[in-house]
Formats: sequence, C-alpha cells, structure tokens
Amino acid sequence: MKKSKKYVGILTALALMFGAVGCSSDDGGDNTIGSENASQATQNEDGTTTLTIQENGKGFVSTTGSVKTGDTNWIGYTGDGYIESLISGKTVVYTIKADEAISDAKIAVHYGMWNTQTMVRGILVTVNGKQINTGKAIKTTYTNKGTKGQNVDGRWIDSDYLTGVSLNAGSNTIIIEGASGAQTFNGETYTPTDAGCLPNIDYLIVNGKGIDYGTDTTQYVTLSYASENETAGTVTSTVTGTSVAEGTSVTLTAEAKTGWTFECWSDGTTANPYTKTISESTYLFAHFIPEGYTSPTVSDGYMGYATVTSDSAAAYTISGGAGGTEITISSLEDMETYKTELSKDVPYIVKVTGLVTTSDNVSVYYSIGSNKTIYSPDGTGRFKNVEVRVQGANVIIQNLTFGEVIGDDFWNGKGNDSLALNGARHVWVDHCEFQSHLTPQNNDGTALSYSSEITNESDESDWKKDFYDGLLDIKNGGTWITISNCYFHDHWKACLCGSGD
Repeated sequence: MKKSKKYVGILTALALMFGAVGCSSDDGGDNTIGSENASQATQNEDGTTTLTIQENGKGFVSTTGSVKTGDTNWIGYTGDGYIESLISGKTVVYTIKADEAISDAKIAVHYGMWNTQTMVRGILVTVNGKQINTGKAIKTTYTNKGTKGQNVDGRWIDSDYLTGVSLNAGSNTIIIEGASGAQTFNGETYTPTDAGCLPNIDYLIVNGKGIDYGTDTTQYVTLSYASENETAGTVTSTVTGTSVAEGTSVTLTAEAKTGWTFECWSDGTTANPYTKTISESTYLFAHFIPEGYTSPTVSDGYMGYATVTSDSAAAYTISGGAGGTEITISSLEDMETYKTELSKDVPYIVKVTGLVTTSDNVSVYYSIGSNKTIYSPDGTGRFKNVEVRVQGANVIIQNLTFGEVIGDDFWNGKGNDSLALNGARHVWVDHCEFQSHLTPQNNDGTALSYSSEITNESDESDWKKDFYDGLLDIKNGGTWITISNCYFHDHWKACLCGSGD
C-alpha cells in the first residue's frame, strides 16, 4: 500500500503521544465545595426555590473539567468564571438538599458553546447514582460567539428545563455529563455532534419546593467502559452509570465473540475479568482482534505510540478494519452513500480509488468511527476540500493524499482540517501526502484574488495564511498516535497538536 512517487521531504516514523484536553486547554481550578457568596437562591411566587450553582459556589462539589476564572475573551458569564474542557467522559458534580421528597423538580444549565454553528450537545443528568434522562438529554446548541472581549447578546443562554426530577428528603447528589447517540428532548429528536461532550457551563439551575444548597462533599469520578468493537465482543460491569464515588471497587469482564480474541484493556492490563478500585476518573476499553490476525512490522513503518497502550508500553495491536466488509470510495457521492457506515464503530476496509472533492468552494467533513482501514491501493486516492475527521480508535490510514480544505470562515463551509484526529486513539497514519497552496485557489484550481467580501481577514497576508486551516490536527484528547513516512508541503499551518488558545 505504499506510494510509488519519491518524496523530496518526508516526516519519517514520527510517533506522537497526545493527551490534549478538548474544548479548551486552560488549567483547572479549585475542585472543593464552594464559597458562600457565588451561588444564588431565589424564592418564587409559586412557592418554589430556584438555585443557581456557580463553579466554586455553594452547592458545587467538583468537576473533571477545568474551572476558567477571570476570562476576558468570552465575557458575559456570571460569577468569577465558568467550567470548560468538558470533553467526553468529563463530569460536573453538585449537591443540594430537600426538606422532603419531591418529584417535580426541574434542572437546566446556563451555558455557552461557540465552535461551529451546526454543533449540538446533550446533557445527561444523574441524581443519587441513577441516570434519569437516558436517551432524553437536555439539548444545547451553538450560541453567539461574537468578538473577543466584547459582551454580546446570546453568548451565554439558559437551556430548556428537564422536568419531573425526583429528589430525596435530605442530601442529593446531581452529576451532569455529555450524551452520545440519538436523543429526544421536549419532543425533538437529535444526535449530538460531539459525542459525550458538554458545553461550557456557567451555572446549574435547579428549581423545586423546599430545596437549598447541600453540604455533601463526597467526591465522584468518571468511569467509562466499553468494547472498542461491538462486532468483536462486549463488556459488562458490576456497577452501573458513569459516575462513581471514589474508592468504589469495580469488576469488568470482556467477552469475545466467535472469530475474535480479547487482547487487552486500554490501560495495558490483560487480566479478564479485571477488578479495579476507582480512585480517579478512569476510561477503560476492551480491545479485540481477529483470531489469527498478523500485525504489520516495523519495516512497514508500524512503530511508536500507536503500537502500545499505557505508559508501561503494553502492546496494542492495531487491526483497523480487519474482519470487516470492504467498501470502495471514488467520489463525494460515495462518501455520502457510506456516511453512516464510516461513522460507526463497526469494522470496515475502505478502499479509496479516485478524487473525492466538492463541486464548489464549500468544504465538508465526514466522521470516521473506530475499527477502520482507509487506504488507496495504487496511490490515486485523494481527499480535496473534504475533511476526514477520525473520532474513534484502532484506525489505519495509508497511501492517501489530503489537502486544500477551505476553512469554514469562507463560504460557510463545514470542514476545516484535511485530516483531524479528534479525540482519536490508536491511529496509524502511514505513507500519506498532505498539501495545499501558499496562495489561495478556488476548488477548481483557478487563482483567487483577495477580497474583503469573502473573508473575515482585514489583511491580505493573514487571508493567505488562514484560507486553508490545518493539514493534520491531533486534538481533543487524541492519544497513542503514529505518523510515519508522510510528506507535508506547500502549506502555512501544517500541524496542530493539542487544542484551545
């Protein structure tokens, strides 16, 4: 699967390990029970109380995201700041108390979300250890980003309420986390575009009779577990839910299906069943490979972080789409036809045999799930003005050309980066070419002159540099990545490793 053309410049066997935070890269803040004066309680005419629970305010317990204080860019928040970096698996924990048991409380959030205008995220709510809105996550959509440093309407808004929430008499623990998969909220069905992520949270809103801020400081952490490939095997646990109290003992069992074998957990452990005391946020995934599978060798470029898992360098075999159905892509229409298959975590071997591009300057993107091999058998496979966004694990990408993706600031496109490893794990990118142009072009190859009508840039030099975004971005928690034998050229901003400002 190697390209026959001789490269003048080669990035050889570059193995990259990333633990980049998502949403933003700012440092976290104090994770203790809050102060007296940040949160507010309002008594309503109907006899209910509305609590707003600020980060580090009364009723706030902890977050596995980051508390951002003193921000001067995205102002309009209340209190000292807001909670960010709430990527998949991150949670926020609150505590309230009720004079007596009630079943008609309501929960909402005051939030901001600014990445793209098409983004939507869902909020799942767990009360006293039980997730109460599975499949019915609170819907949050893009809010007005505006200009840095300026207070604009709609940057921070309230979500709709989740109603019919039951609270116990006395102490109650409320945990929020991001949703994945199809959701139905207030009669509307939607699918979050950023699986498992939360928006930036200014404060939690709880409404009900006889409620007040709680004082329970029990710390909760996130437990995520799954099979990387449901076709190959399943995982069961002795606990339910994704938030557990510190010190909880959990036993996970991986069960391989016929034709597959369990290799390891994502922390490198090979024990099965696996018993672990959860003292910090933990993400465990079972990795299965086809029986009799032969992995590539170092001579093929297969080396580095993609071939291991955990800091102890326990072996991890990338099998990509092995064991899956083969599909052929030769046009944008084919990408659209197989859009669902590409985004799933089911194994597929994707053979790219021609130019995949748009008919105009409007960029697009396609999500790639786990367990995929995407390659060109003869080196003719090329993605142009099409972002390939890998959001899964166990992915092989070989012998392809990526580039010339016009950023979404121009012509309202949806794509930005040529190849984005967005929270992806265990990805091997090998013998690929990445390129655009130092001077902007229309997608049909004709020259494009600077015009203030088609750009947000006031300076022509900045316009040239920003017209195409990244060639290869590894961000939002991307981990265990190898980039080998790849050629990067004719581009202003080649690679991003990390995320945020």
